[in-house]
Amino acid sequence: MEEHEYEPEEAERAAVGEEDGLDMSDFEDLLLDHLKTTEYPPGEFVFREGDAPDGGLYFIVEGRVDVLVNSAG
Repeated sequence: MEEHEYEPEEAERAAVGEEDGLDMSDFEDLLLDHLKTTEYPPGEFVFREGDAPDGGLYFIVEGRVDVLVNSAG
């Protein structure tokens, strides 16, 4: 994979492939087409430490989340 150095304005276009014909609006549409919304009631676990990865990437859109980590010790 080739590495390139970009000016800040060019970096955004390059990150979304704009130089290859994909503009930011197209990128956002493509991304939104592949996202799903899931709501969790208060107190429910999204996942637990040690769970097998599910390939998910989580965005908190509204509300709050607590992240708890078990410490060996």
